[in-house]
Amino acid sequence: MTWPTDRFTLPADRIHLWFCKEQTVKESKTLALYQALLAPDEIEQLARFHFERDRYRYLLARCLVRSVLTLYHPVIRPENWQFKKNPYGRPEIANPVSLPLYFNLSHSDKMVVMAVAAEQSIGVDVETIQRRNTGNELKLADRFFSPEEARQLSALPKSGQKNRFFQLWTLKEAYIKACGKGLSIPLDHFSFSFPDQSAIELRFASDNGDSPQNWLFWQFSVEDGFYVSVAYRPAKKNTDIGLTMFNVSPLHWIEPIFLPIFRQKSRQ
Repeated sequence: MTWPTDRFTLPADRIHLWFCKEQTVKESKTLALYQALLAPDEIEQLARFHFERDRYRYLLARCLVRSVLTLYHPVIRPENWQFKKNPYGRPEIANPVSLPLYFNLSHSDKMVVMAVAAEQSIGVDVETIQRRNTGNELKLADRFFSPEEARQLSALPKSGQKNRFFQLWTLKEAYIKACGKGLSIPLDHFSFSFPDQSAIELRFASDNGDSPQNWLFWQFSVEDGFYVSVAYRPAKKNTDIGLTMFNVSPLHWIEPIFLPIFRQKSRQ
């Protein structure tokens, strides 16, 4: 599918997920086009990267954000989007727009994922396990996870610890990103567990002030060993939220896809 010219609609009961693989864009003309879309502060940031692969990844991510947002608000060209950061450093849209629009971005290795929602802030995290052979999952869990999560991990055979570590990690990252407060939320103040193969359970420390009933979570795997988790707090109770997914090469083409969700949490 070529790059669309019609406006994309985003109902309140849908979340859009955009998947961009780095190898889909390499032509020098395309990269020059992408760089022409950047704001002065983004160009300065681009120049700070020492390695070409990091410059390329940053450029692709910024163009993904700008081009996808224009699909929802075509009156704003990709190069005219403006961004600000909240007090905790989370990027947000600064342009006045007719409808609320929230986005979040995550990248790992050669995959960039963008989540877009219409009513509330959203969090997404992607991690690859293919290049991470640290063997330190238990030590990292003891340092960053809740005691319950650390025990959950240590109870598994070693062969299953890496997968479980990144399943938990992506959920925790997605949650704090959706909250918009970053690591000011201690990672050991909330816990995820999997009561069965398809369910996610969330618990908070007593002084957290949040409730599991406020939140929806989805988790799925992507080819080549990526885990993706999405966190969302719907504005209205009893709202069923669905996911729509796309593969994308910014400004070139998009392709609707379906990835089976292997775990999720409802508001029950």
